[in-house]
Amino acid sequence: METFEGRYTVEPVYVDAERLCKHMKPKSPEEYRRCSGGKGLIASKVKVDQTFRPASPWDLPLLSSYMRRFTIETTKKVAEDLQIRAADIRGI
Repeated sequence: METFEGRYTVEPVYVDAERLCKHMKPKSPEEYRRCSGGKGLIASKVKVDQTFRPASPWDLPLLSSYMRRFTIETTKKVAEDLQIRAADIRGI
């Protein structure tokens, strides 16, 4: 790979905010727990930004599309595996 850069961003998602916190929009987990009375669920939203450019032998049109497809599929599998492991830890 000539260039491979990536960035992960994790943001909290307040699942029951509309139902439990009708009068305000929570900006932190503490505010959410306070307005929901400790009953609200907090999820995580993960954004992945990846930029890559293969080195010159792999930069041919057919090979670069294969590399792009391979990278996308691998990233999806890693995300699915992470979800499965998280469910195992939570005991679902």
